[in-house]
Amino acid sequence: MVKEIRELDAQYLFAAKFAGYTAILPQVEKRDDSKFYLVTLDPIALTVNVKGFKGSETERANKEYTLAEKGLTDTDAATQVVLVSVSSVSSLRKAYPNYFLDTKEFLGEVTKVLNAPDV
Repeated sequence: MVKEIRELDAQYLFAAKFAGYTAILPQVEKRDDSKFYLVTLDPIALTVNVKGFKGSETERANKEYTLAEKGLTDTDAATQVVLVSVSSVSSLRKAYPNYFLDTKEFLGEVTKVLNAPDV
């Protein structure tokens, strides 16, 4: 089972992605006057970028989202870019619960498996 989990993680980078998801909320909470959020998660580089836009910046938010999507290359296959529209951070949390799951326990277990000695 350890081998299978390692192979799945190497293919899907779920440990890095979930670690990135947990980093999003603090960044979004700093932008509680925004209505749109451009979220870019790079699980390989372990980076999360969240850019907030006011309600009057709909066109700008969509342009930046399109540019971010077009800017992805084959080497960015694991990178995820989303543009979300919400009225508050709590709405963002409700609309995209997978981005805000408490993954601490899950990551702890996966990390144990990934760091376990070969069987």
